[in-house]
Amino acid sequence: MGNNQKDNKNIIIITLAVLLAIVTIALILVLVFNINSNKEKTIEKLSRQVEKIKEEDKTELINYLDQTPEEYIETMCTWIGKDLPMFKDINEASPEWIWGNVKGMFSFLDKEEIDYDEINDVAKILYGNNFTIEFPKEGGYGLTYNKEMDQYTIDEEYYDGDYLEFAIKDVKEDENQVTLDIVEYRIEEQTNEDGNIDRVVLYDINDNEIKSYTVGNYEELLKNYAESMNRIKEDCKELDANLRIVLELNEDEIYNIVSITEI
Repeated sequence: MGNNQKDNKNIIIITLAVLLAIVTIALILVLVFNINSNKEKTIEKLSRQVEKIKEEDKTELINYLDQTPEEYIETMCTWIGKDLPMFKDINEASPEWIWGNVKGMFSFLDKEEIDYDEINDVAKILYGNNFTIEFPKEGGYGLTYNKEMDQYTIDEEYYDGDYLEFAIKDVKEDENQVTLDIVEYRIEEQTNEDGNIDRVVLYDINDNEIKSYTVGNYEELLKNYAESMNRIKEDCKELDANLRIVLELNEDEIYNIVSITEI
């Protein structure tokens, strides 16, 4: 009789131990499931936020580039200046000019950390679906690769070149394409023996003097920068155009540069 009671007691203890183990395992599984579920939800939420941020950047960029042909040329062709490339196929343009413009767009968006795919996406917006070049993963052209972050940052000290001064002499529109004939020019400020500016000279692309402005008149013009630039651009239209830039309207209703050639 004593042995049977002892056996029953052992069975009860074992049963309780098994049940406790089962409950413990079940609780662990529930806990792990909840952790993984919350982790997946967090990752999904963050992914949606990243997509939203990128979509907002794209919208802001497209809105910014929704410009007239004249405004678009001012935006795309003044950052690189004398390094403005000649090309009939956008993929043949100089990488300094291509990625310099992309870097400029991220400066406009005030982006501090940039993903690799974002760089190529912005390039597609700027240059259209015919653009097939991918940004070098090691970075460059003012976009520095941070290996620890696996992202890129803007090098504000990267030199983009001299600013191009130009006036638009002629504009022709044909369906979804616009052709602009451009006059490049140069301005030089000349000083007297006292080191004061006494003359400003307008030169053509071949450094031929076209017109000079006395310091008095020029100072008056400088009181209003926009007025002074418009005056000089009007004077430049007397010169022969030396560049032709062709733009094409894309599906986002913004312009892409098709070609830049010498006339």
